[in-house]
Amino acid sequence: MRDQMLQQIDQLLAKRFEALSKNLDQKLEHQSDRFDKKLEHQSAEIKRHTGVLLDGVQHKFDLVIEGQQMQVERLDCIEQRLESVEKVVV
Repeated sequence: MRDQMLQQIDQLLAKRFEALSKNLDQKLEHQSDRFDKKLEHQSAEIKRHTGVLLDGVQHKFDLVIEGQQMQVERLDCIEQRLESVEKVVV
């Protein structure tokens, strides 16, 4: 009789352990899914933010290039004026 009771207790514990194990697996799977979704969202947000920053840098770089081109044009004009002054002086 005692062996029978120990077997019943062992079976009950095994069933309870199996139920707890399944429950834990489900919770871990759910948490993993939530983590994956959050990671995907944050990754997309970082990509978007990086794109915005790069657009800003590109715009500023374009402004620098444009300013440099204007300076070159101004120097060309000054050089031409100096050449015409040299012709008159010489």
